Amino acid sequence: FSAEEGKVLAEQSLYLGQTIHNQYVYSKYEAECLVLEAAAGGLPARILRVGNLQGRLSDGAFQMNLKENASHLKCYYHLGFAPTALKEATVNLSPVDETAKAIVLLSKMPSENTVFHVVSSDEVHYKELFQQMEKVLGITFGYLEESEFEALLDEYAKDGRKYKQVESILIEKNGMRMKEVAIDSAFTVEMLKESGFEYHKIKDSYLEQYFKALDGLGFFEEEGMI
Repeated sequence: FSAEEGKVLAEQSLYLGQTIHNQYVYSKYEAECLVLEAAAGGLPARILRVGNLQGRLSDGAFQMNLKENASHLKCYYHLGFAPTALKEATVNLSPVDETAKAIVLLSKMPSENTVFHVVSSDEVHYKELFQQMEKVLGITFGYLEESEFEALLDEYAKDGRKYKQVESILIEKNGMRMKEVAIDSAFTVEMLKESGFEYHKIKDSYLEQYFKALDGLGFFEEEGMI
């Protein structure tokens, strides 16, 4: 979801006037409202807001139904280009095995603590992702200014077969362009530190095995794309 610039979603926050774009996300919001209401009435409960779950830290392995999930990275792979502005942008990657460990620890926290942000605080630059994609997949990425990139997207949108290759970017492009809500997970980070847990820093070695795992599952193949 998105909201006006300057808004920050902390563990103690729920509604900041944010725009919720789809029914799936809205159902999560509604569920949180119900759980918080029940917790206020005495029900022991946890709300775990997880980050951008990705392959295991141990080996980069990902879920077997991978092709059922849309990904901007797959779109950029097929385009061969990305917007210049994206080079310095960052994305959260939360390895699923580390997130699982964090969830187990948080489930044992005192009952008065209900909401946690189970998110790696280590942001990865898109340019690092593209560099590893070039290395592992043997492709070359280029960068285009926004107007040029928009023109390329429009070209793909007009082609029935190519449309599928960039569908997730086109869906976002046609939505409301607002700044994503910033996430503050300081409280959860501190609670996990007290339990002896911290997410590992995302290194090039992880990104390399991550893309190898994705490639091994046929993630970047055109067939089966959604």
